[in-house]
This record gives sequence, structure tokens and C-alpha cells, in this order.
Amino acid sequence: MWSVTTPLDDVSLRCQLRLEQLGLTLAEQRVALLVLAGWSNKAIGRELGRAEPTVKNQVASVLRKSQRPSRAEFIAEVYGEVLRGVLGRSDGGMAARVPQEAQPVTLR
Repeated sequence: MWSVTTPLDDVSLRCQLRLEQLGLTLAEQRVALLVLAGWSNKAIGRELGRAEPTVKNQVASVLRKSQRPSRAEFIAEVYGEVLRGVLGRSDGGMAARVPQEAQPVTLR
């Protein structure tokens, strides 16, 4: 039997590993994966059969454990770590290429 591994499989596994490294409980990991997918608290509650206040508390716990103040920063941190691992680059493969002749603009 053949087994094919895609880059998305690697990203998914690395996301799960990163969530475990943050010390999240299994329930928090499930919530965090849906946060990473961009789901709202209400949608997460419906999907997991939890009350919205419970989800809100679990999201707050995820953010606290990851030391991130917002969902956006949490998502950026996790995906940044994952992409650095997948691409093997310290910049996550997303470094902007800025021409040397580019000069900063000062707004007055």
C-alpha cells in the first residue's frame, strides 16, 4: 500500500505539535484548531457542542498560554512557527524583498 504525504499533511501535524508544545489541554487544542481556521466562538460552540461562554473561556486560556493578546497574533505565531519548520527558514519563507535603493518615507 502506498502512502502519500503532502505539504498540507506536514502543516497540519506541525500545527498539532505546536499546540501541544504550548501546553494546551485536548479541549483547548480542539478550540485552537478552529480558531486557526478562523471560526467564531459561536461557530466553535455549535461544532463542539459547547456553550459560547465556555468557548470564550477556552479561547482566553489558549491566548494566555500562547502569550498572545489576540486571535490574530495567535494565528500569526502558530502559522509562523509551522511555516519556519516546513520551509526550514528562520523567516518562515515570507521575508519581503526590499530593493536596496528603497528609502524610508517620512510623513509630516
